[in-house]
Amino acid sequence: MAAIIVAAAILVAALLIALHPFDGGDRDSQGGIVSLSAEEFANGISVTVNEDYTAVQGSCSVADSGDVLAVRGNVGEVDCVDSDLEVGFVYTYVSLQKTEEDSLELFFTGNLSGGIQAGDTVEVMLHVVDCNGLYNTFWGAQVRLSGEFLAEDFYYGVYVSQPMIPGDLIRVI
Repeated sequence: MAAIIVAAAILVAALLIALHPFDGGDRDSQGGIVSLSAEEFANGISVTVNEDYTAVQGSCSVADSGDVLAVRGNVGEVDCVDSDLEVGFVYTYVSLQKTEEDSLELFFTGNLSGGIQAGDTVEVMLHVVDCNGLYNTFWGAQVRLSGEFLAEDFYYGVYVSQPMIPGDLIRVI
């Protein structure tokens, strides 16, 4: 009987991880959709970190918790990193032009270099969530988060500070 309960618990845990790998917040819980340029997004999100990186305050001035940000921009560069030993998985770096001189750097899981090219106009869907509490970090420490963050700031429940966006949340428009 105990073996059945343990097996059921493992199955439920595996399903939860598979269905919501970015569980800093619920990606399926949608408020309004807020359309933004890459520059508006970059200016509307702020993160303040204390000196010893034990506390992080997040703020989103362009949307509320539960809202989805539809960030649009022109792709300046695409680069797939398939052998990064530090993170242990394949990811794609995409830069979106904010201004003529400045870009927004985003990271996506998987190899997207076959579907997204420099010069494309894309839309990236990001999810605003409220966080208040202690969270594990990618580096093994704990950090106290308070305020509004992106659900994509979390990778399998671990705060990564640089959003690691699922590849299905970017599309060419």
